[in-house]
Amino acid sequence: MEFIKKIKKLPKLNLCGIFTHYAASEDSDQAFTNQQTDKFTRVIDTLEKQGVDIAWRHAACSAATMINRQTRFNLIRLGIVLYGLWPSAETKLLSDVKNKRLDLKPALTWKTRIIQIKDLPAKTSIGYDCTYQTNKKIKLAILPIGYWDGYDRKLSNCGEVLIRGHRCPVRGRVCMNLTMVEIPDTISQKIGDEVVLLGRQGKQEITAEELAQKVGTINYEIVARINPLIVRQYI
Repeated sequence: MEFIKKIKKLPKLNLCGIFTHYAASEDSDQAFTNQQTDKFTRVIDTLEKQGVDIAWRHAACSAATMINRQTRFNLIRLGIVLYGLWPSAETKLLSDVKNKRLDLKPALTWKTRIIQIKDLPAKTSIGYDCTYQTNKKIKLAILPIGYWDGYDRKLSNCGEVLIRGHRCPVRGRVCMNLTMVEIPDTISQKIGDEVVLLGRQGKQEITAEELAQKVGTINYEIVARINPLIVRQYI
């Protein structure tokens, strides 16, 4: 309150809005969020009693907007849902209950292309530290993408990409700027074929949530860490 009073006394500043940021708005238990909202509301009420009118008030981020009506005030601050991603699994579940059903469609597809195809015999080691060895003859596609680009190294030997609508497993370590994937014998492929790292191709889809679960993080980090030097195409 003292800080706000000092701002009001400064002739070159116009106090037109106030906001707060929630610490636990994505949780199914909204107790802490409600405590923050109550504190925020008390500040506004006290200001009004003292004749200080603040026109714009906002607190609700994506999660709070979706599941907690009392957080909305007269502005909201949408973030991740604008990109078609859920802030958390709990948020999606609670939103489904409250809004009956709200479908979000991810706005981002992350793609690369095959730059090399290799035929490998059985008992061939792949990648740094030889963490994968073939148990049969396979076709291997080399992709010009790696952890420098934001494709997490923890996806080594557990990640998948989409080629011609098929899920193709990552084999060996994800390198700094290369990743190797096994191509099934059932599809024909060639150098230059499109590869989907994140998004939909045909009937298959790889989500940010799927990748996040595999590397032990959140969907925010998966999309935020894509190297900004990679070309964006807006459609």
